[in-house]
Amino acid sequence: MLVLFLLLIYTWPYLGPIISIFFLLIGILVTNSYFKKLYSDSIEVIFSEDLIYFLDDIYTLQKSIYFLDNVSINTEGEPVLQFVYGQIEYADEPYFVLEIPIPENQTKMAHALRSHYLEEIKNINY
Repeated sequence: MLVLFLLLIYTWPYLGPIISIFFLLIGILVTNSYFKKLYSDSIEVIFSEDLIYFLDDIYTLQKSIYFLDNVSINTEGEPVLQFVYGQIEYADEPYFVLEIPIPENQTKMAHALRSHYLEEIKNINY
């Protein structure tokens, strides 16, 4: 008991940093395991006529006050299907870009989706 008391007295100034480092290591381990699981799981994407379900969120041709401006396929690095949202009055820069990875064997489907959503954009009267 006396040894424990003496150990506590001599380590008291270092107890705060030791506890902080302990919780930091736990946080790093939890974050690392989360991203390993996220990376290994397949991502579900559902396309409908005017809705996209991706990463537990729903995207439409209009997102709040922002509208779908353009759809493109970016092949630099990992190929992605890009949905660019912007404001009607401010067409200079995109407000939001949704990037959906394209699996290797789904390039034709990505081009068909791009064509479909570009046609949908043309049909909307702002």
